[in-house]
Amino acid sequence: MGLLLLIIVIFFVLQFLYSKHQQSVKVAEQGGMGIKYRLLIGAIISWDPQNRITVARSDYLVINIASKLGLTDILIVQNNSNLTVKWMVERSVLDKPKLKWEFYEFGNQRDMANRIKNDIEQFAKNVKTATDPRSQFINDFQNEFTKEQKAIIMSYLIAITYSDGNFLPQKQKEIESAAKLIGIKTDDPVFDSMPQGIFEENSDYYIKILNTLDRNQKEWFTVMACEMIAFGGNENIDIRYDCVLKVMGNVGISEDDFVQIIQKTMAIYEKLHQEK
Repeated sequence: MGLLLLIIVIFFVLQFLYSKHQQSVKVAEQGGMGIKYRLLIGAIISWDPQNRITVARSDYLVINIASKLGLTDILIVQNNSNLTVKWMVERSVLDKPKLKWEFYEFGNQRDMANRIKNDIEQFAKNVKTATDPRSQFINDFQNEFTKEQKAIIMSYLIAITYSDGNFLPQKQKEIESAAKLIGIKTDDPVFDSMPQGIFEENSDYYIKILNTLDRNQKEWFTVMACEMIAFGGNENIDIRYDCVLKVMGNVGISEDDFVQIIQKTMAIYEKLHQEK
């Protein structure tokens, strides 16, 4: 009986893999996902200069799109004779909201794009007008920082992230997510007006503005800096850690303070997770 069950499972797995392979071959014969759905993809990318394809496979694409709600992706998947599109927010105060659409694979792609855009805009509008205290909290949080403070914080987070010399594309997504959380775009003109040399000849300029943060803001900055340490993985983590300690020392946060802040944050997170 056990052998028969194993044979059945293997049969369905092989059938699934064969079906996926045939689907990939079919899409490739039609020019690939980028060609077959070029009008839909082009429309989505045209919504904002920051929108871009981050993953391209034989039967699916991922487009990272600009959003104030958090780190946001649109997943476009070939599903037999249908096209499945998912809109997903990975890092958000709104518990990872998602939207999903099913289209006929040869349907009007401009109509698809318009429907997706309208649904996302309506969702964002509902979030903006909702009484959810988390939505108001994030707005209040962002307004506590001046634009110059936001730019200085992001400059340090970028410097920390790339201090190990590793320029992984995924790091840019993490940076943009942090920027959206604090309420500033990474291509904001304010960055162009800032002097070069964050750790060199103009370090005093950056330290002076960083020290205008209050204690709570400094602790939030500490937590975000810790995320930048962890995001790069174990390779060269000591370089990123030393960079963070150097920055924190300039704002009166010692290594012991740093550890205590992270421990406190983890304890709060675990408590909130348990309450859910």
